[in-house]
Amino acid sequence: MFKLLVMLAIVINFSACNKVEKSSVVVKTNTQATLAQLARSLTTKSACIANNGIWRKTGTIQRHSCVLMADDAGKSCVDNSQCQVACVIKENYVRGAQMIGQCYESTDQSGCRAYVNQGKSEGIVCID
Repeated sequence: MFKLLVMLAIVINFSACNKVEKSSVVVKTNTQATLAQLARSLTTKSACIANNGIWRKTGTIQRHSCVLMADDAGKSCVDNSQCQVACVIKENYVRGAQMIGQCYESTDQSGCRAYVNQGKSEGIVCID
């Protein structure tokens, strides 16, 4: 019942947002925004755990947040749109080069990493 109420609250919350399509409310779809938005919407430990998340401290300020694992972690990719979270380069980074990345494992993107978009590596981005 609690899970149903959480999902209903998410649907109502997302329906008020003009930038999110109604179909993107489905849990764990292939859109980067959906998994990250779901993780951000789970603001209590019980809601996080009910959605198979891990409640832990993240970032430099060590604030508790819900971390959701991506189903496509480790899959080869050449663009963020191919991953639930992001397409990243794990090693041998060369800025602007044609590269194949891997789908990132979770919604906790704290730290520094290089991203791949449209088949090319981008600069290293640090997220706190």
